[in-house]
Amino acid sequence: MKKLFNKKGVTFIVALFDSGHGEEYRYNFSSAEMESVYTQFLGWVLEEKTLGLVIKSKKPYILKTLPNIHPILKNAEETGRCICLPFGYYPAVAAQVADMVVGLSVSSAATEAVISGRRGIHYHSRFPENHEYYKLGHDKLVFTDLNKMMKALKEYKDNPASNPELGDWEPYFDFLDPFRDGRGGERMGMYFKWCLEGFDSGMNRYEIIKQANDRYAARWGDDKIIKVENDAIKLV
Repeated sequence: MKKLFNKKGVTFIVALFDSGHGEEYRYNFSSAEMESVYTQFLGWVLEEKTLGLVIKSKKPYILKTLPNIHPILKNAEETGRCICLPFGYYPAVAAQVADMVVGLSVSSAATEAVISGRRGIHYHSRFPENHEYYKLGHDKLVFTDLNKMMKALKEYKDNPASNPELGDWEPYFDFLDPFRDGRGGERMGMYFKWCLEGFDSGMNRYEIIKQANDRYAARWGDDKIIKVENDAIKLV
């Protein structure tokens, strides 16, 4: 992807991680909101000939059910500077080539990307103000105004020194991932094993979680156990 973009004269690449959309309450975005986001980013590709856009969609249906953006998406792809990754690729693939990652809602994909060393921001017009991400950097790490976010991105592309804190999570790496050792799968596998052992021994679910938490804390530290209540993160 990097070579393809370079051949097209791209000097700045954005990776966009979208989210579910629909009119039901369970979706983070209405279809109209998601359409607006895509219209802004695809329009930017058509306007700015040194911009590259990598789209990593969360589910195959998301783009298919936004028919109003299909013409502009086709035009953007025809420039050779907009690539939609097929479903099944990990977010890290898009993140590796990006200068900035944009995740919609509280994006685990964007969080994964910034832990790997990329700059990244989250966008949602209704991003919860009590969420730790919001507290760490509203209008720097989290945006709730689409136009303001696009303005910040464009200014950063033209002159990164104008806003060095945009998408910079490095001061918070210990909060996001205090380990950063690539052994997350091992730790979670162990945690699930303890849970299964609890079920097999006839414990109820509350006892199982408490025991697994206690064993995890004993091995990895009390500060590694957190609890989320109403989108607020706190230590257990």
